Amino acid sequence: MVKRIIWSKHALKDRLLILEYWTKRIGSKTYSRKLDQNLRKMIALLKTYPSLGMKFENSEIRFLISDDYQVFL
Repeated sequence: MVKRIIWSKHALKDRLLILEYWTKRIGSKTYSRKLDQNLRKMIALLKTYPSLGMKFENSEIRFLISDDYQVFL
Protein backbone atom coordinates (compact mmCIF):
# COMPACT_ATOMS: atom_id res chain seq x y z
CA MET A 1 0.00 0.00 0.00
CA VAL A 2 1.25 3.46 -0.91
CA LYS A 3 1.57 5.68 2.14
CA ARG A 4 1.42 9.03 0.43
CA ILE A 5 0.77 10.56 -2.96
CA ILE A 6 3.12 13.38 -3.96
CA TRP A 7 1.76 15.67 -6.65
CA SER A 8 4.15 17.34 -9.07
CA LYS A 9 3.72 21.10 -9.54
CA HIS A 10 2.73 20.45 -13.15
CA ALA A 11 0.05 17.92 -12.14
CA LEU A 12 -1.44 20.27 -9.54
CA LYS A 13 -1.54 23.10 -12.06
CA ASP A 14 -3.13 20.88 -14.73
CA ARG A 15 -5.78 19.67 -12.29
CA LEU A 16 -6.73 23.21 -11.32
CA LEU A 17 -6.79 24.34 -14.96
CA ILE A 18 -9.04 21.44 -15.94
CA LEU A 19 -11.48 22.16 -13.11
CA GLU A 20 -11.47 25.90 -13.90
CA TYR A 21 -12.05 25.19 -17.59
CA TRP A 22 -15.18 23.15 -16.88
CA THR A 23 -16.47 25.71 -14.38
CA LYS A 24 -16.16 28.48 -17.01
CA ARG A 25 -17.43 26.31 -19.88
CA ILE A 26 -20.60 25.18 -18.08
CA GLY A 27 -21.04 28.24 -15.87
CA SER A 28 -21.40 26.13 -12.76
CA LYS A 29 -19.08 24.25 -10.40
CA THR A 30 -21.32 21.16 -10.35
CA TYR A 31 -19.47 19.21 -13.06
CA SER A 32 -16.05 20.32 -11.76
CA ARG A 33 -16.93 19.02 -8.30
CA LYS A 34 -18.06 15.66 -9.72
CA LEU A 35 -14.91 15.42 -11.83
CA ASP A 36 -12.74 16.25 -8.80
CA GLN A 37 -14.54 13.60 -6.71
CA ASN A 38 -13.97 11.05 -9.47
CA LEU A 39 -10.26 11.90 -9.65
CA ARG A 40 -9.97 11.62 -5.85
CA LYS A 41 -11.63 8.17 -5.96
CA MET A 42 -9.19 7.01 -8.63
CA ILE A 43 -6.25 8.28 -6.57
CA ALA A 44 -7.59 6.52 -3.47
CA LEU A 45 -7.85 3.28 -5.46
CA LEU A 46 -4.27 3.60 -6.68
CA LYS A 47 -3.13 4.45 -3.18
CA THR A 48 -4.81 1.36 -1.73
CA TYR A 49 -3.99 -0.95 -4.65
CA PRO A 50 -0.76 0.32 -6.26
CA SER A 51 -0.64 -2.61 -8.71
CA LEU A 52 -4.05 -1.66 -10.10
CA GLY A 53 -4.20 -0.22 -13.60
CA MET A 54 -2.02 -0.63 -16.63
CA LYS A 55 1.76 -0.32 -16.77
CA PHE A 56 3.13 2.58 -18.79
CA GLU A 57 5.50 1.58 -21.61
CA ASN A 58 8.17 -0.67 -20.08
CA SER A 59 8.30 1.05 -16.70
CA GLU A 60 6.91 0.62 -13.20
CA ILE A 61 4.58 3.59 -13.66
CA ARG A 62 0.91 2.60 -13.58
CA PHE A 63 -2.17 4.53 -14.59
CA LEU A 64 -5.94 4.43 -14.58
CA ILE A 65 -8.19 5.95 -17.22
CA SER A 66 -11.49 7.63 -16.44
CA ASP A 67 -13.37 9.31 -19.27
CA ASP A 68 -10.78 11.56 -20.96
CA TYR A 69 -8.33 11.64 -18.05
CA GLN A 70 -5.44 9.46 -16.91
CA VAL A 71 -4.09 9.27 -13.36
CA PHE A 72 -0.47 8.08 -13.08
CA LEU A 73 1.21 6.52 -10.08
